[in-house]
Amino acid sequence: MNKIKFCFSISALLFSSTLLAQDQCNTTSECKNTYGSSATDCANSKSSLSICMCGTLRCDSFGQPTISYINVPAKIQAEDFLTAFDTTPGNQGGQGQSGNVDIQTTSDTGGGLNVGWISSGEWLEYPINITSGGEYQLQLRIAAPNASGTLSIDIDGALFGSTLTIPNTGGWQNWQTISSAKKNLSAGKQMLRLNMLTGEFNINWIDIKKVEPDTNNPPVDNVILGKFNTTKDLLLAHFDQKPDLDDVHAVAALATMLRDSRFKNVKYHAVAGTIGTQGGRYIDAPQLFNLAFGSNWSNASTNWNTAVNNVTQKALATLNAGGDIWVQEAGQSDFTADVLRAIQQANPGINLKTRFHVVQHSNWNEEMTTPADLTYVKNAAQYNKIADGNSVGNGTPGFKTNDASDWAKVKANINVGQLWIEAQRIANLNNSSSGYENPAIKAGGFDFSDCAENAWIFGFLTLRDTKAFFNEFLSNNVAASSKPSFPHIKSGTSSELASLNWELVENMSDEFNDTTLDSTKWQAEPKGNGWVWDGRAPGLFTTDNITLSQGSLNVEVSELNQPIIKNGKTFLYKGAIIRSLNPGQVGWYYEARMKANATEMSSTFWLMTKETDKTSEKKLELDIQECVGKVSPSAANWVNGWDKIFHSNAIHRTNAYNPTQVQIQGQSSLTEKNHSRYFTYAAWWKSPTEIRFYLDGEYKYSITPSVDWNVPAFYQMAIETYDWNPVPSDGGLVKAGSKEERTTRYDWIRTWKIKS
Repeated sequence: MNKIKFCFSISALLFSSTLLAQDQCNTTSECKNTYGSSATDCANSKSSLSICMCGTLRCDSFGQPTISYINVPAKIQAEDFLTAFDTTPGNQGGQGQSGNVDIQTTSDTGGGLNVGWISSGEWLEYPINITSGGEYQLQLRIAAPNASGTLSIDIDGALFGSTLTIPNTGGWQNWQTISSAKKNLSAGKQMLRLNMLTGEFNINWIDIKKVEPDTNNPPVDNVILGKFNTTKDLLLAHFDQKPDLDDVHAVAALATMLRDSRFKNVKYHAVAGTIGTQGGRYIDAPQLFNLAFGSNWSNASTNWNTAVNNVTQKALATLNAGGDIWVQEAGQSDFTADVLRAIQQANPGINLKTRFHVVQHSNWNEEMTTPADLTYVKNAAQYNKIADGNSVGNGTPGFKTNDASDWAKVKANINVGQLWIEAQRIANLNNSSSGYENPAIKAGGFDFSDCAENAWIFGFLTLRDTKAFFNEFLSNNVAASSKPSFPHIKSGTSSELASLNWELVENMSDEFNDTTLDSTKWQAEPKGNGWVWDGRAPGLFTTDNITLSQGSLNVEVSELNQPIIKNGKTFLYKGAIIRSLNPGQVGWYYEARMKANATEMSSTFWLMTKETDKTSEKKLELDIQECVGKVSPSAANWVNGWDKIFHSNAIHRTNAYNPTQVQIQGQSSLTEKNHSRYFTYAAWWKSPTEIRFYLDGEYKYSITPSVDWNVPAFYQMAIETYDWNPVPSDGGLVKAGSKEERTTRYDWIRTWKIKS
């Protein structure tokens, strides 16, 4: 592998004989702020001899960088990168910057240079300065002789939209412009990175445009999902189920995706029995299809012609309304060929070559298709042969594994568990007798390799394998709908907790399945009933941003219409606080399934004794979870990582009896952002001297309070501003974020006590 290339100013290229002074950093993020994303570590960070490292080399070996940020909106020439990584030595095009990135002269309109000879794993970085926050979209000028290329876009390490697939433009110098999804960006200096997931294409320029709102046509959430337009396109999912049982798992996997909130507007129709010329036994699975798709499927195995007619009518309705058809070809193409013929006969004017997209990952499926039908489909439709979904690391996800470790959580999932239980039952029952014994299913693992086609269509090519799939889709974004009779405890862990006989405390539990907040359980007004706090400036607690929908309690943060001054303090942003009307007691178990907002404001779940309670000398606060959605650029150093953290406090607050506050903390770092999915945060107030904390049903740490914790306490769900993680002066994501980014969601809150 070649070294990372650094492209700084001329002064930076003149290496100094004396390196920078020691004690350069406290955190890796400080190094990244100085040297860009090429900085990989703050070595010896806890000593006075800390050094910023760029891979195996000191970053200051390259000289102190002088970075010129590009003000955007702007069009950036691809060759004007700051840092880059290229997998081959030397500049094969011989133009532009020296080094390993391959640059050549372009024949595109306007002339100039383009980056070429692109391979998988390479990347280019550009320092940009967003001059004003708001919604942005990127356009890329690309050329490719085939459709094998893919890339993703990062802004400061966060994925910008879904994976982009490079179309076949007809040649290395035949240029087209492709567009990313639209996304909100905060004002300020940031790093744009193009990650080349697979190669074989050229890039001329990147145009970063600010999207001006269309007052006549308000935006629709999640209109474009990968390549799929959710307002008008139709997904056809064709499964053969003969003789390989991977289709059975693929049905369950597709249904899991469709239950994700991002897919709520996806129109689809599934077809069973789309077989070709193969031998073996057909595995009928009507109960599975009913669980997965309801009535939205056809059975070609029982009546081929009826299924063809049904699908043809649905496809024609979509095409005539201006939408495109996307086929997940999880079987052979004989059925698709008949549908295409029927469409052409009904409306020969439709250009199916550009509007009917067939996606196939399997060579075997092609070989088992009637040859004339396969030729017809390739000629009549826009046919996409993608890399095999049975393997990882080839440009598409590898959704096949012998690893059975995820089955427990999959089958326990309240949204899709029954679906997967039925899929496993059918697969295990028939695997040895269908005519092909699937080795992954035999080993107890998973095989939904056909869903690599869905990942390609909907823009999830960065998912590597089955574990990544379940981390992405299994209950992460969809509120649960049913209420269990036991706390959420991970199987095989927390044996003491699991051995107890728990019962639900109804007046401190809620599934939030109604349309209004239950006034017998919750208080949304910040003041009243003994409470006096209405927010920490500049965040004011309000009530008009609290809603219930789709089975969750939602708090949406935003900028106030105008500043509000209260008690000499200026409030600029809306937060909220919801409190329980009933208190919790020692010995109880407290849990919430929460998805944090993605802004600089907080998402929390905690308990508090009443501020005006005169019955106790103690004023106690028990923070079960406290996090932020985004670390502010001006945050204190210790705040790094607070957007992916499980953090708890036991605070003995000051009052007339206690002149000095005592705070005892516990925390555990996460591998994912708190806003990336729903997490279950919980605490067992086991005794006055021990509080145990749980993440997704698994024990993480305990806190021994400074005083006996024995005063009844009330739930608090506060979405607030912090002085140690201030909202940027331009409002940051609190102002510019999408509605989803600005919303904290509580799927449910449950309180448990041990039965007498």
